Amino acid sequence: MPEGGGQVTEHEQPDTAAAFRHLARRFAAAATDAQAHELFSAAFGLQPARHAHLTHIDDELISSARSWAEAPPVKVPPHLRKIDKDYLGTVGKVRDVEPLRRKRKADERRELTDSGPIRISTLGQLDDDTLRELLDVIGRALGNKPDDTGTRTAVHGHVEVSLRVAGGVATIETPSGTFTGPDFLIDVRRSGER
Repeated sequence: MPEGGGQVTEHEQPDTAAAFRHLARRFAAAATDAQAHELFSAAFGLQPARHAHLTHIDDELISSARSWAEAPPVKVPPHLRKIDKDYLGTVGKVRDVEPLRRKRKADERRELTDSGPIRISTLGQLDDDTLRELLDVIGRALGNKPDDTGTRTAVHGHVEVSLRVAGGVATIETPSGTFTGPDFLIDVRRSGER
């Protein structure tokens, strides 16, 4: 609901806080409770249950203190059981993001394995799972003795990792926070490609 009460164009993004302030002013200006209830229904689309006014044929036989779960059912006319399409909105379909997440993760792995030696500090941003895997292979490589050039290698699954100290500090952003550690030159290849 825009401040001026006009229509929102497809390029405008309504300001939620401003819309609620505008709605609050309209509630405050309502002359009667009936107008306020009408505004509420229009703003939020919440309607009372259509059968809430129904009672038993002889409701004096049923104590008001009796639990509704234990009371005999009230007959509801068929037209009230029918779904009224005018009151139903459409529910947006929830998009399955799992295939996209797997694709991005595979792209990150491919980028690591196809790019040749890179400094960890140039990675910049990774998802949490990829960072965990990267730290795992770095830990495996650091657990091995360096060769004459100072390179440590490790095999992890179908990849072979070569690691050399690059000097400096690497900072990687993840959805969970920022990881900071020593910078390494890392070369990740599929096993048998060297």
